[in-house]
Amino acid sequence: MTYKGHIQDGAVVFEGPVCLPEGAKVEVAIREDDTAPIPQTMAERFADLISSDNDLPPDAAGSKRRYLYGHAG
Repeated sequence: MTYKGHIQDGAVVFEGPVCLPEGAKVEVAIREDDTAPIPQTMAERFADLISSDNDLPPDAAGSKRRYLYGHAG
């Protein structure tokens, strides 16, 4: 059997009514012809969360405790 559908909020949504028994084993195959490319790197996956703030001090990575919490060192 083959059912068509799409992903919505991380879940498969089938086109039309589908009655599968509880606990049925399924396999989902991505159709390459009509899907957006899947990001391959962490930078691509989290691009909307990554800041490009250039106003950080040059030692921000090494002194993050001092900048975040006010701790020395």
